[in-house]
Amino acid sequence: AAIPVSQTFALDGHLSDSDCRELMEMFLPPYISKDNKLLQTFWVQFLYRRVKVFDENEDFNYNEKHEDMGGSLMETMLSEVRVMLEQDQNRSWSCYNHSQLIYDFSTKGKPEFRLICTSPEDMNPEKRIKLESLDLPGFVIPTSDDLLQRSTLDRFISQAMSIPLQERDGEMRLACVDDNNFVLTLDFAIKLLNIHERVACKVPCIMEGETGVSKTALTKMYSILSNSALQTDANISTAAALCEIESDLRERLNIEELSSIDVYDTPSILERLSELIGCGIEPDDCRYLHDQLVAASLSRGAVFEDLESKLTCETYTAENVNDLLVWFAGAKLEPTFFDINVHAALTEGQVLSKFEDIRRIARKLRHTNAVVVVFLDEINTSSIMGLFKEIVIDHFICGDALEANIVVVCACNPARKQFAMDGEMMRENDLAREWASGHYQVSEMKGSLGLLKWTYGSLNKDQEKEFIFRRIQMLNSVIPPYLQASLTELVCTAQEAIRGFAEQHIRERMKQLVP
Repeated sequence: AAIPVSQTFALDGHLSDSDCRELMEMFLPPYISKDNKLLQTFWVQFLYRRVKVFDENEDFNYNEKHEDMGGSLMETMLSEVRVMLEQDQNRSWSCYNHSQLIYDFSTKGKPEFRLICTSPEDMNPEKRIKLESLDLPGFVIPTSDDLLQRSTLDRFISQAMSIPLQERDGEMRLACVDDNNFVLTLDFAIKLLNIHERVACKVPCIMEGETGVSKTALTKMYSILSNSALQTDANISTAAALCEIESDLRERLNIEELSSIDVYDTPSILERLSELIGCGIEPDDCRYLHDQLVAASLSRGAVFEDLESKLTCETYTAENVNDLLVWFAGAKLEPTFFDINVHAALTEGQVLSKFEDIRRIARKLRHTNAVVVVFLDEINTSSIMGLFKEIVIDHFICGDALEANIVVVCACNPARKQFAMDGEMMRENDLAREWASGHYQVSEMKGSLGLLKWTYGSLNKDQEKEFIFRRIQMLNSVIPPYLQASLTELVCTAQEAIRGFAEQHIRERMKQLVP
């Protein structure tokens, strides 16, 4: 029988620690200093995740057709790792081709390689020939037209995060993206993949960007995506429980069973049960329904929000029981996203208090697949950077290891720099800083926090246009495509006019303030 490629390396014998260090130094990329052990560690963690896919991928292990399959894939891997470890992620993806592999773990134990290219027409011809020749299942170079489709972006994220797609409006899409009215663009998709890769490789995720560029919204969306399967399962189990409760109540009241029902249609089941309660059922029947709902609530998994004491009562009125019913049907889960707004007055005690609640929920959810995401916003406005360094870089808090299912993502604002121009003090850099003038006192990130931050950037002209277009599509799907395009142009033109007006008046005002 053929030996898997990944097992042939064992034939060379066991490598000692010194052998490993020697090989690392030999192949360490020039953008990582030999003295920078922290960055070396994260470089190894990025590569380790990718080598694990090689170990388990059958197409690679039993490949007899393509001589350079491993080399072609590894070349792309090394390139994407460099992009991950570089600080600047503020790129115009549609004008610059970034090729990145997606590691699809949807089938347990059988990971697959997928590919995303941000500007396929600009791909190096030699590299395109190499990648096209691999003929791996599902491994396709997308076209520019593909990248304009929401379904394409949804598929990439679905594959990377192992989230099932659902049919929406004739397309297979990520339902939670639509349900939360999130505008998914190519830029946001790449950044979501960036966050996910860092989390999967246990590499700290520190974004640097101005206020109002969707850092919080993107991180919250990552949390929703990470836990979307839990919410789907919760909705299904809740509907099934309600269906059983309805059946029992109908039998108790001698009401004929419905001939055909959709067991997953929670709103319809809730409406029917509310109607039964509203018809004036006896107090004993109210108590029976109340006890059924309480028992069902207590038997639900740890991911569900705990039953509030105010919803259980000694007076079993129709109103009280209906309140309990509505709460149960809501299938509310424990919160898995925590947004901590950092500021100069935030004390160590306040941070510890916030993390007490976060850690309590994380411990409750430790036997589920839930991911508890903590977003530390504007971290470099704080006076307790040592504590945040321990939380973000070390995954500890006051010497105590954070729970494994806690993911910390943080954001910082660019440090304010000033320089003299014609005798006036003007802010350095782009217009976004003009808008935020004077609102934040931030410090430059130092040490490991500064080393690992990556520039989130703001939307450039083309990215903003794509965002507006997709937002208009979401507002009203019946608007014809030509009118959507016209409205997009109109809004973009208005945005430019407002910016020009604001810039002119801000500069005039600054001249008045700085004599």
